Amino acid sequence: TEPELTRYFERDDPGQLPALLRTIPRDRSVFLHGEGTRATHASQPLRPLSGVPIDLAIERGMPVVPVRFTGGLPLAP
Repeated sequence: TEPELTRYFERDDPGQLPALLRTIPRDRSVFLHGEGTRATHASQPLRPLSGVPIDLAIERGMPVVPVRFTGGLPLAP
């Protein structure tokens, strides 16, 4: 990994995200946690995902690859 390419933003201010994503070179991948954080257990419900990252990827001609992680967390806290 290249730490200088890691970007963080305040999830309570999603308006920061479009400008931040535009600073990432087009030849780089973008990995977003839809929740904005990590879950502590597998039964934690998902919140609605903003369409902003998808719209920006389409605007920039970047592929979107949905990924689902399973089996890594306990079922209950």
